[in-house]
Amino acid sequence: KSTLTPTHSIEYLGFVVCTHSPTFALPAGKTATALLRCCKWAQDKVESQQSLASLLGLLESFCLVVPNARLHCRQLQFCLLQERRRAPQWEALVRLSRQALRDLDWWCSNLRSLQPSPLLPAQPSLFLETDASLWGWGTSLPPEVAQGQWSRVEACHHINYLELLAMFKALWRFEGHLQGQSVLLRANNKMAVSYVSGQGGTVSRPPLSILALQMLNWVATRDIHLSAVYVPGEQNLIANTLSRRVNAMVEAALSDLAFQQIIERWGRPDVGIFAAPSNAKVPCFISRVPMEGAVPADTFSLAWTSL
Repeated sequence: KSTLTPTHSIEYLGFVVCTHSPTFALPAGKTATALLRCCKWAQDKVESQQSLASLLGLLESFCLVVPNARLHCRQLQFCLLQERRRAPQWEALVRLSRQALRDLDWWCSNLRSLQPSPLLPAQPSLFLETDASLWGWGTSLPPEVAQGQWSRVEACHHINYLELLAMFKALWRFEGHLQGQSVLLRANNKMAVSYVSGQGGTVSRPPLSILALQMLNWVATRDIHLSAVYVPGEQNLIANTLSRRVNAMVEAALSDLAFQQIIERWGRPDVGIFAAPSNAKVPCFISRVPMEGAVPADTFSLAWTSL
């Protein structure tokens, strides 16, 4: 495990470590072996459980070098777990799903063009706080904030799902700020944090695992380096408050009859102000704080003379 000859590059624990760059890389032989096995699986589509477990072990070992390695192992894991429950014999065959075959295609493509990975993880450049309640979600990317209320369908889900969905909505809301950045998510739900840090999971499927994969694939296509950390609720006050605040905009609204009388007298308005998704009377509306479905503008920043 040691060498007496000074060097900037050494193969250690299955990786080529270069201190000059500094980077991790895979040995050429290991890359060629993984590529050959992935391409064979992609062509055959059916192999034994033991063969798939062996391949997964190999691919999982690449997580230090291959970005999103765990993410693109999940569908293969789902196939193996499903077959293990049905026929728990290692010699039994596994037929890969379409999603698993897409992951294998991803591995074949990326292993051919694999570049060394930085030895040290990227330091976060932005800090995004999120939180969810049974009412809605809130997020803070200082100095900006956003919030939204769950739809009837969304509100039926478990709080762990809602916490992960709040993360996804926060990322979507601030997409323009986050592209190409290293983002640290701060949330007070350990399950949601673990599914981000571990690039998905196999404990809950569906819908939590499916949502995690959708979010992480969305992040990967936008060159966002995402990490997550758990923080207690008292240290996540802004997002916590936004996710639970049922303000006057949500509680009060014109009745449909009164609104119809206004339309008959003055015509249908083009835009609503100080509105929210739950009480907006026209499709185009502006909220006091950024909310899902609202025009991305602050009501008080508008030139009122032009309205």
